[in-house]
Amino acid sequence: PSFLALIHNVSLLLAMALLFDLIVGVREYRRWWLWQVVLGLVLGGAAIALMMTPWMLSPGIIFDTRTVLLGISGLFFGTLPTLMAMAMALVYRFSLGGTALWMGLTTILTSGLIGILWRRWLNKPLDRLNAWDLYRFGLVVHLVMLLCAFTLPLRVALDVLDNIVLPVLLIYPLGTLLLGLLMVNRLRRERIAVDLKRNEARMHSLVEILQQPVQSVREFLDFALHEALRLTESQVGYLFFYAEETQQFSQGLASRSAYAGSSIVELPENFSLSQAGLLGEVVRQRKAVIVNNLAEAFPAGRGLPVGHIPIRRYLGTPVFSNGKIVAVVGVGNKEQEYDDTDAIQLALLMDGIWKAAERRQAEALRSESEARYEAIVENLPGGFVAMLDRDLRVLFSAGEAMAQIGLTDDMLAGRKIHEVPGLEAGEDVARQYRRVLEGETVHFEMKLAGRDFGVHAVPLRGDQGEVVHILSLSIDITERKHSLDQLRQAQVELERLFHESELSRRALLSVVEDQKRTEEKIRQLNLELEERVRERTAQYEAANRELEAFAYSVSHDLRAPLRAMDGFSGALLEEYQDRLDDQARHYLKRIREASQRMGQLIEDLLNLSRVTRREMARKPVDLSQMAREIADELQSQHPGRQVAVEVMPDLMVEVDPNLMKIALENLLSNAFKFTARREEARINVGVVEKGGEKIYYIRDNGIGFDMAYASKLFTPFQRLHSLQDFPGTGVGLATVQRIIQRHGGRIWPEAEPGVGATFYFTLGASE
Repeated sequence: PSFLALIHNVSLLLAMALLFDLIVGVREYRRWWLWQVVLGLVLGGAAIALMMTPWMLSPGIIFDTRTVLLGISGLFFGTLPTLMAMAMALVYRFSLGGTALWMGLTTILTSGLIGILWRRWLNKPLDRLNAWDLYRFGLVVHLVMLLCAFTLPLRVALDVLDNIVLPVLLIYPLGTLLLGLLMVNRLRRERIAVDLKRNEARMHSLVEILQQPVQSVREFLDFALHEALRLTESQVGYLFFYAEETQQFSQGLASRSAYAGSSIVELPENFSLSQAGLLGEVVRQRKAVIVNNLAEAFPAGRGLPVGHIPIRRYLGTPVFSNGKIVAVVGVGNKEQEYDDTDAIQLALLMDGIWKAAERRQAEALRSESEARYEAIVENLPGGFVAMLDRDLRVLFSAGEAMAQIGLTDDMLAGRKIHEVPGLEAGEDVARQYRRVLEGETVHFEMKLAGRDFGVHAVPLRGDQGEVVHILSLSIDITERKHSLDQLRQAQVELERLFHESELSRRALLSVVEDQKRTEEKIRQLNLELEERVRERTAQYEAANRELEAFAYSVSHDLRAPLRAMDGFSGALLEEYQDRLDDQARHYLKRIREASQRMGQLIEDLLNLSRVTRREMARKPVDLSQMAREIADELQSQHPGRQVAVEVMPDLMVEVDPNLMKIALENLLSNAFKFTARREEARINVGVVEKGGEKIYYIRDNGIGFDMAYASKLFTPFQRLHSLQDFPGTGVGLATVQRIIQRHGGRIWPEAEPGVGATFYFTLGASE
């Protein structure tokens, strides 16, 4: 019967969790107070049922779980249902009477009131509670319950406490924790569902906005403002552009409902920050501003312009672009109160809208620029433009002359230069283009489709200064060459054909002028192309920085679950060791070891990332002193080992001291680790000079390794020995290599199995 009573108590508590699952979905109903009354009656009935079916731990020690029910009720169900449940339980317990009457009544009162007060005392939402919060709450409730025993005569109270303290403190807080976790998980699922619904609404709004056929950015933003009203369930809305340099608002937009019942005919064209009222508060705080009682926060209508319609509730958020506030959006008069979720959804929506508006404007400018560029290239008189990659493949070609010689861009795209149809002496032409890849600007002539072309080829460089493409302008000089030939013939008969030679000279000057105009157009084209390359380069650099920040954030976020695994498995080993068999303890130890190793691996990856990104600050460093300090620290960590460390004195280098210390710590700790099986371990730190270059080394007589696998040493996560023999993550040597390379040096190993290993490295300019 006692076991059945225990099952009955547990079942009623689980039914309480199911009841909470039901009421979470109806909290938004208008008659929520009626649900609370029904809920109070149900909870009171459950409390009475628990008192009617107590369970016996041992003879004379009887328990029920009313305190768990009432405490959890106050924390999660609210004040009204809990007070009703307490009242019903108090009446029933009073009717039972008995010597422990006052203990029973005070237990009911304190557990319910602690739950209600705890909920008001909390500084975070219920769905943010963790296991420690819930366990601490259960512990407080049942410590107070034990204090209620002193309503009994002192001797009786002490006897009772001697019997119940241990089982109460072991079982009841844990039961409170488990029941609370069920309810917290339900609240989290509800929050996720609400967030998902709002995100879907925001994405739907963005899609509607992006698909809206508008003719200008202002029309686009006007439609977006109305979508913001729909998303936040607001009745009025405004959008004003803002210039941080001048602290001026301008060109405001307003929803149609903002003019209804207002004496304001149109929005002001410009006004300053000091005149902005609520909009100004958003700019000054540089974050979303929520006012759910405007009359209380701004009495007598302050914060709004004269003639403005009444605003009961207000939400304003800034719109940022490149770290500056470029606009402020305000919505108001939602039926319910605004919350942080409304602010986040509005900020995300307007951020996406603003980026889309900027993208539309950029696309319009780009289309205009490309149209101008295409018009110039396609109408280039007597010539064509081509772009080649480093393999001398044609990437792009266009120009009037191509049609005249029967070629198209599709015919040339992807072909190497010597494979171009109709090109004579293709290898000679390729040789000239290779000079451009070396950084030269080259002028030469080529024969294409029976026509002579003068070629002007220039290198296009990447962000590191390397040549990435070749841009060439080819001008048809067939007629010019023919004119030159005629000029030479005319010079032979100069006295007889002087008049004809004068005409030829004028024709030649005309061609030269045409060439100058063409070269000027090419120069303009080059400037436009270089500007586009700079813009693309800036975009790529920004994308790389965002990717690096994202990877760094994800690496940090991995630590929290690992700490939880390590902590909880350690807690299980410490507190429940006598209840676990050997296999269970072995599993828990493996969980701890794996989580600790994963934590170390993440730490090593972060160190590797920091080594790559941190700024270099070279200064003179005594490498000998640094090595001795690290060796002394390692010796203190291994007091049972005798390791002979010899460091050559006066090894002065010019390096970044922090980075070099990380490199030496990794190399020396590896030397200590892999000499662990030597009775007489030796480690040497020194320098040799070869070919005028100083080569530093760290040598040990450890287990060594096969040089056939040396290429894997500096690859992250690659290991030459098993984790059981020698612990580690496989990231240390990769970190060392990054540090040495950043100093302009190189690192390489020499080793022999069973003999030992030596790591050599240079430091480039630091020497």
